[in-house]
Amino acid sequence: MPGRGERSCIGKARVVREALEEVGDMSPEIGKIMGDPTQCHRLISRMCDNWNTKDADEFYDKLEKIDNEDLQYDVKKAQQDLLARSMGHKPF
Repeated sequence: MPGRGERSCIGKARVVREALEEVGDMSPEIGKIMGDPTQCHRLISRMCDNWNTKDADEFYDKLEKIDNEDLQYDVKKAQQDLLARSMGHKPF
């Protein structure tokens, strides 16, 4: 997987973004989040929390094994968790 050496949230986001672009599911909203370093960090951190990954290697292992539909779902779930949290609700 290209970019596997990326350790930062921004680096991980770049790899996730490329995966979403390959399957044609880069919505403008997700693209906007990925373009903002703070929001991007929050989204990828939330995905790491949801996946229970301890480090970048575990994150990339999960990313390699996940199918496109599940990746799309997990990105949207992380986005919804952040939105719910910003409104004062606990994420699912």
